[in-house]
Amino acid sequence: MKKLGKIAVLFVAAAMVFGLASCKNSVDETEKTVAVTGITLNKTELTLIAGGKETLTATVKPDNATDNTVTWASDKTGIATVSAGGEVTAVAKGSTTITATAGGKSATCTVTVNPVTYPVTVTGGTANPAAAEAGATVMITANEPETGKVFDGWTTESGVSFADASNAITTFIMPAKAVSVTATYKDIVYIGSKKPSEAKDVGDIVFTDGSAMAYSDFEALDDDTKNAKKTSAIALIFYKGTELNSGDDTTTSRTLGVGLKHSRSELAWCISSAIAYPRDIRTIGCKASGSYPKLEFVDATASDRNGSDNLEQIANFLVEAGVTDDTTTAENYPAFYFAKNYKDVTGSNVNGTDCETGWYLPSIAELSKLYVNGKGESKIFDIDTASEALGGDKFQSYLYWSSSQYQSNNKAYCAYNLGFGSGNCTPFNYYKSCENHVCCIRAF
Repeated sequence: MKKLGKIAVLFVAAAMVFGLASCKNSVDETEKTVAVTGITLNKTELTLIAGGKETLTATVKPDNATDNTVTWASDKTGIATVSAGGEVTAVAKGSTTITATAGGKSATCTVTVNPVTYPVTVTGGTANPAAAEAGATVMITANEPETGKVFDGWTTESGVSFADASNAITTFIMPAKAVSVTATYKDIVYIGSKKPSEAKDVGDIVFTDGSAMAYSDFEALDDDTKNAKKTSAIALIFYKGTELNSGDDTTTSRTLGVGLKHSRSELAWCISSAIAYPRDIRTIGCKASGSYPKLEFVDATASDRNGSDNLEQIANFLVEAGVTDDTTTAENYPAFYFAKNYKDVTGSNVNGTDCETGWYLPSIAELSKLYVNGKGESKIFDIDTASEALGGDKFQSYLYWSSSQYQSNNKAYCAYNLGFGSGNCTPFNYYKSCENHVCCIRAF
């Protein structure tokens, strides 16, 4: 019995020791913490339109981390906010960083917010940009008009205000809605009855817009219409053909018009100190033979009948001769520069038009044809009557300079002029102005 009692005591003691050990292991297992080793997001970059939403997903490692609670934050809540569940809401244009944190570990996503844009529809033109946010400046450009049309303005039913609705290129401020605009066009109304592209005839008036009409038709208009048109007149067509070409060119057809304003202060062909004064410049020679009405300019060695480049030919001659080219100085060649700067002549009406350049001092052949067709016995139209009616100057019986040098051993330093009283040409010393007037012509 005594022995059995000892065994029982030992058994109870062992049980108590085992129970204490089991209790200790249970406490150790309960108190052990699994730390977070990392966190990742399903996106590191995100682009949204203002007002848009998207939810980010965070993954915490390890999967059995004791505390895998994720907290969210936005660097700039004015640009984008983030909820406790990771939902990102775009607020306004800009960029911000969304940060997800768990167990001291973080992951980020860069969020770019673009503004809401609205489309711009342009009929008859283009927009830049083609879609814009509210408050942005949009530039619109009308297409090139079709032949015979001209831009007439911008229209819209979208309530926008154009900076200049009459300008083919203009702007407006984009509202918070789609916009539609329309470029409108209208038929061109020309000053003359002939469009600029139509062929002109001798006796036609040329206007600032390039259109033309026969002087005979102009005469038939009432006074109010005449007065409205004559302020835009720039030239009278006096020639059309091939016989005023230089050398052996017999095929090039040219149409020439004379400017309405002449030099009424006598001008020298060139001054006596000009470098070209003592030179025999054969390239600008245009030898006349006979007298009006049988005056001819057909000499094989001196047939520069086209005077459009005579000043340039003088310059080339001086350069080739190895002397100073002084043709760029207007004071040295007054008659030439009256024509070259015709746009600056009061009443010429050509400044700012497509016809402001190209005027030149005519050759003696061209000047003679002007007389024949406009004042001669068989004239096609009366150039003095027409010019005066359009506010221009009359030729009357004045002497007019040509750009053609007269070449003769005993007539040095001379150029041809033409008397509009007789139709005959004579050589005249360059620097003597006397009654030598200047008119200028142009190809049309």
